[in-house]
Amino acid sequence: MFIGDHPMPVPRLFAHVLSQVNAEARRQLGAAPEEVRLTHPARWGERRRSLLIEATRISGLGTPRLIAEPVGAASYFTAVLGSAVPVGRSLAIYDLGGGTFDATVVRRTQSGFEVLAEDGLPDVGGLDFDHAIIEHLGKTYSESHPQKWASLANPTDASDRRLRRMLYEDVRGAKEMLSRTASTDIHIPSMEIDAHLTREELETLVRPYLERTVACLRRAIESARLQPKDLVGIFLVGGSSRIPLAAHLIHTELGVAPTTLEQPETVVVEGALCIGAAVTPGGTSGTPRQVTPAPQPARPVAPVQPQPARPVQAAQHAPVSAAPMSGVPVSPAVQRPPVQQPVVQPRPPVVQQPVQRPVPPQPQPVFRAQPAPQPVVQPCRAAAGAAGPPRPVPAAGGPAGAGAAGRGDRAQLDRRDRGGPRAGGGAVRDPALHGAQLSFCQSQKRRRYLVRVPAPLCFAARYCLGLVLVTALVWCSLLPWFGARYCGSQKVARLLVAGSSEPSSRLHGSAPDGTSTPA
Repeated sequence: MFIGDHPMPVPRLFAHVLSQVNAEARRQLGAAPEEVRLTHPARWGERRRSLLIEATRISGLGTPRLIAEPVGAASYFTAVLGSAVPVGRSLAIYDLGGGTFDATVVRRTQSGFEVLAEDGLPDVGGLDFDHAIIEHLGKTYSESHPQKWASLANPTDASDRRLRRMLYEDVRGAKEMLSRTASTDIHIPSMEIDAHLTREELETLVRPYLERTVACLRRAIESARLQPKDLVGIFLVGGSSRIPLAAHLIHTELGVAPTTLEQPETVVVEGALCIGAAVTPGGTSGTPRQVTPAPQPARPVAPVQPQPARPVQAAQHAPVSAAPMSGVPVSPAVQRPPVQQPVVQPRPPVVQQPVQRPVPPQPQPVFRAQPAPQPVVQPCRAAAGAAGPPRPVPAAGGPAGAGAAGRGDRAQLDRRDRGGPRAGGGAVRDPALHGAQLSFCQSQKRRRYLVRVPAPLCFAARYCLGLVLVTALVWCSLLPWFGARYCGSQKVARLLVAGSSEPSSRLHGSAPDGTSTPA
């Protein structure tokens, strides 16, 4: 291979790329990586793999472990996505990268995955899609701007090559954006134009390429002597497989809904790290470490001095991305008057004072005066026309004298109720003693209601008491029957024992007169 006019061996060229990877890995990890794994297409033979190993040794990474790209993708499918692939079942890998397309069928074994069949297209990839978009733009703007478009299509100096690279970067960004949105704009730097592109236009441009990839995938499945329905699934990897039309064509042509991801570019690399690892790649040595920079001493900040303003000059080349103009040229830059920058004075440090929050007032208890109990006046009941003046009777719960009067005069009330002698010889009940008796009864009623038992507990207690009584009655009724049974069995047993050891006369017994009596 020639780099300009200088020939360079292929391993040495690969080694220059891998040396940059080695330097970045050492900077992130702080040391050399413990293990290096490289992925390669499944169709690579022994010679190409040996060149890759030689380039890795030249770059200082040591001897790598080579893993086929479909095997790494299948490992990601099972280890990271958690999809089950039983032993003996097969999985199809649809790998549409930047430069080539590979279709592979792998089968699950006890030790991993093995390649059953593979096929590919060396002239289909993301770069071909970018070139199709560039040609589409050329058909539109080559007639209106022939010289500028010719400089972009065939650059002759460094400036034109830089503009061409900017155009291709915008085209690639627009292609990726159309996988998520319906339309986007592409900035053409030398013309200062934002070209509008829709998803329908992109699908029209790339449909012939994608149809070829689906046909290649079908051939790979047939080479493995399988049918699409026999597969566990179809896994889409590679950056260009993000285009929605690819999954739609596969589902339509093969009848199997493929598995797609939002970021399919890193699937093969992450799957290669999962091979032989106890955990997912999140905890392996290949993960970049968080490097904390050494603390530097603080420097005093000097006040900013005003500088003389300079006139704004028009840029020679427009930026890569600009505001969408829908195909209208961008107006030239407008010069503005210089803006004076104010002098920034250092501010004194602000000392925050502790904020004292007001304490809400506590609610004060409110004492309300209770009205004093009034005496209850009850008229006395007279018999045979005799009446007496009413007397005041203390209310229930009043002074203690009422309770004492009720307790002291209870015997007298009982005697009078039984027909004993009464004051005045009439049938008139003493109002004072009657009021004391009412007060005593009301106090006893309040004492009875002080302790209340819940209704469910009372019901349970009554139920248990009734159950105990019924059980006792049953046992009392069955006890004579059990006693008779037990005594009869004991008597028969004694007779049997006595009959086996003594004469029969002992069983019946003998009377003094010689007659036998039953025992």
